[in-house]
Amino acid sequence: AMIIASDVGILNNFAGFTTQPIRYHWYWRFGLRLRKESYMPIKLKRIYDEASKSDGMRILVDRLWPRGISKERAQVDEWMRDISPSNELRKWVHEDPSRWAEFKRKYFKDLREHEEALDVIRKTAKRKTVTLLFAAKDEKQNNAVALLEYLKKPKSSDP
Repeated sequence: AMIIASDVGILNNFAGFTTQPIRYHWYWRFGLRLRKESYMPIKLKRIYDEASKSDGMRILVDRLWPRGISKERAQVDEWMRDISPSNELRKWVHEDPSRWAEFKRKYFKDLREHEEALDVIRKTAKRKTVTLLFAAKDEKQNNAVALLEYLKKPKSSDP
């Protein structure tokens, strides 16, 4: 966005500004960081995919350690198995994928008991990228997808 310095009253008080167009947002010039509270750079990634620097903090959100992957290769910063679905719930949805909507409802109910752990993810995501790692082959219907949906909802909203 182009801002004309004379159009912004606050800029007229600072030395060195003219009416020439400023090609960057003026608030960065003064060290102000305007950021939406809801913006959270949280990504999803299969743990079997190669780790990269852009992953930021890598959090495994499965209850069981993934088969055939060493801890060195996984490069997991945190393993939050407490926020993963219970074994019963995980097996229940695995039997019939058409239960996805009901799974999310039950899982979200369980997640409300772990808000403290979820707040750690939210606070970290305000500072740097967070990547939620999962082992499931289905990249569209798994607990990490549901968890990300839950994290993006406002805390007071019910599913």
